[in-house]
Amino acid sequence: MKNSLRTFRTGTSAMWVNNKQARVIKRRLKATGDLTSYPEVVLMRKSSQDTSKLLQAGFVWLAAPELLAVSLYFFPRMIPSTFESAEGREKRYRQIAQLRAKATLGFLKEVDNQAVRKGKPGRVGMARRERAELLLRAKKSSTALAAIEPYATPGEDEKERKAIARAPLKGIPGYALVAAVTAIGVSGPLPRFMRLSALKRHLEQLVTEDEVLRRTNLASLDYEYLVEACFDRGLGSVGAPSAVLRSEIEAWLRIVDHQAGETDPLRMRLAALATCAVFSVRSGDDFPLSRMLYAP
Repeated sequence: MKNSLRTFRTGTSAMWVNNKQARVIKRRLKATGDLTSYPEVVLMRKSSQDTSKLLQAGFVWLAAPELLAVSLYFFPRMIPSTFESAEGREKRYRQIAQLRAKATLGFLKEVDNQAVRKGKPGRVGMARRERAELLLRAKKSSTALAAIEPYATPGEDEKERKAIARAPLKGIPGYALVAAVTAIGVSGPLPRFMRLSALKRHLEQLVTEDEVLRRTNLASLDYEYLVEACFDRGLGSVGAPSAVLRSEIEAWLRIVDHQAGETDPLRMRLAALATCAVFSVRSGDDFPLSRMLYAP
């Protein structure tokens, strides 16, 4: 009990400090319009998210305390950042890596299932399977880009382009939506609109943070920022060296910057997230049996 009270006091105090710092940054932005550093962007995002996370976790604890542990399994990002210890963060990353592998393998299985259906659904599923196969066989980023670019690039039809601009995630298959949100650590039983909302917020967050990462010297970022940036993008593994994490972030930026003016930013990041999740499952050390499925 004493440890819980100490954690609560420490977490809420740190949250108050973060909120105060975030207000200072926002006032400076409003006054000068200067872009912030990556740590400041992360601070503003966390200060905004942590308050709602605290309320959600508190509600679960008050209403059904026995469900708190279950909630953390399905939603490893549920705990406010200021309440996490180093051990807690590592556990969260391992959970996300586990969910990422589950999402990737589950998605590929469902693509196979869709491809054997009859009629138009089967033809659509076959096209998706061919594109997934191209992605799995990719040995370099240019080949992977060839697999994902058609999804991220709106067609020449003006009506289609406007529809995608208004709702870039509209029409995403249910199994693909479940895989996408699971890969970023949201795996609980949620209705479609909540999954769409969570995915859209995450992708919009990546658009904002990528803009800052492009002009950031990655060597200047602490290890904690590198790990979080990677896991937010379907990359990274627990204990990976800083040099590896930096190279993965650089690869991500090359993917999302490809024909940036012609691709929808949210769709491009969703496609890049899928590409990076496949790469992580195939190359990571956390799940060797899953990696063996990709062996030639």
